[in-house]
Amino acid sequence: FFMKLICSRDLLSEAVFAAGRAVAVKSTNPAMEGILLTAENDLLKITGYNSEIGIEAVIEADISQEGRIVVNAKIFSDIIRKISSAPVNISCDDKLSINIKCGFADFKITGITADDYPSLPEADTEKFFKLPQPLLKNMLRQTLYALSQSETKPILTGALFEIEGALIKIVAVDGYRLAIREEIVDTGVSDSFKFIVPGKALNEILKLLSDNEESFIYISISRKQIIFKMDGITLISRLIEGEYIDY
Repeated sequence: FFMKLICSRDLLSEAVFAAGRAVAVKSTNPAMEGILLTAENDLLKITGYNSEIGIEAVIEADISQEGRIVVNAKIFSDIIRKISSAPVNISCDDKLSINIKCGFADFKITGITADDYPSLPEADTEKFFKLPQPLLKNMLRQTLYALSQSETKPILTGALFEIEGALIKIVAVDGYRLAIREEIVDTGVSDSFKFIVPGKALNEILKLLSDNEESFIYISISRKQIIFKMDGITLISRLIEGEYIDY
């Protein structure tokens, strides 16, 4: 075997659900229509990437053989959804044949070599701040409805974030509606900066955010990328470049 591990079915199911949200629906590269499984250092990393958004979920696993393989996203998620809550055994041989065992269930599927899977963009962090997850969830719910759905003005398909020390402001406008939500919160930064995040990325973040008051989301920004980290999940997205309208 070049990959062999045991992990929790429930943790695997949550991770596959999260990463699967970023899997490409149709791609010239078949590997991008799958989920990348990376087993190393007693952690199983599940990755979905569609060139615009990448989502990586990490869970603990008992790994007896480290390795990487790409599995068809729909088939794999269907299998994980159907099996019981017993521990899941996943193994893969050098012919890319994947065996998934759980309780009395036993599945065999064919994988794709991980060499065909693109690397997620590397982001050199220039700015970093954190927010309580329920707060960001609330702010996004009250602004994302006003984002433009038209690609004629790509900049309006994203939301403007303005950080001025403890003041955070999220702005969305589609030419007819304007939504502004601001909050005073300890972000951990003292300077001022702004950036525009694509609506697609923010809608995925909204679905992953927790209502737990003690849970934080950690946000890192570079010149062209933004990284969100929370509860073992990382989402990376490009930023929208350009000057936002004078709302």
